[in-house]
Amino acid sequence: PEQSYSSEARVSSRLENELEINQKLDPQTQRFENDVVCHSERSEELQSLANIVSKKILKRVQDDCLSSLSKVRYDKKLAFTLAEVLITLGIVGIIAAMTLPMLAENYQRRIVETRLKKFYTTFNQAIIRSVVVNGDYDKWAYLEGATNREVIDQNFSYYLKPYLNIVQIQEIIYTNGKSSALYYLADGSAFHYSPTTIRDIYYYPKDPVKCLKRTNVARVGVCQFNFCFVPNILNNAPEYSLQWKYHIGKGLEPFKYSWDGTLEYFYADKPYSCHPNAGSQCSALIQYNDWQIPKDYPRKIRY
Repeated sequence: PEQSYSSEARVSSRLENELEINQKLDPQTQRFENDVVCHSERSEELQSLANIVSKKILKRVQDDCLSSLSKVRYDKKLAFTLAEVLITLGIVGIIAAMTLPMLAENYQRRIVETRLKKFYTTFNQAIIRSVVVNGDYDKWAYLEGATNREVIDQNFSYYLKPYLNIVQIQEIIYTNGKSSALYYLADGSAFHYSPTTIRDIYYYPKDPVKCLKRTNVARVGVCQFNFCFVPNILNNAPEYSLQWKYHIGKGLEPFKYSWDGTLEYFYADKPYSCHPNAGSQCSALIQYNDWQIPKDYPRKIRY
């Protein structure tokens, strides 16, 4: 019995110890289990958050990819194919072919307008300067006998040449064998007298030699412009005075022989008008329009 009691006592003591241990362990175990549960819940939250973040990242990546692809496609649209480039160049060429001749003609018109007015002013200033030295030009022997090359050159050299800035003299020979002296001015323009009279003066704003290679009808009013200087009357016939009334005693003037004083006359098909079949009075038409070539000018300016 003592031995039995001793065993029961030991068992009882052991149980008490285990119970005491368990009681000590229970709070720790509970805390551990709570921590496990808490960590488990946090893991689920983190997993859920990770899933959300992953989806957002994936969506962002997809959007960036689509944006990049769209940009690539857009960049491709900015590039031109060879066919498009050739078509564009062709269109530009057509436009240039249509506009460049117009621009060139407008430039040539400005040259003619400027130099015609300058020649008119320069020549009349030379006349005025000569008057100071030689007296009034209605007393000059300028026209006397001046129907051949020798007398024409002599009278011009005496009355006017000293008062003009002649930079070069060139000989020109006509198809009929007659000749004239071509006088160049500082701006590149030139003039010469008719081979048969000192009254008529032909002015070339630019490239006179090239212009003289054309026929008379093809150059008058195009690259050659006619003037007259009739300082006095040598022929007292009434018809002479009437036909030259815009020239006698007027200084240098654009060719106006037999002009009736109207604008319509310049456009009429007359022997000396500015009609395409004539051209002698084209310089007078330009002067009439304040030294500007009219938009409806009958001839085409070219050098």
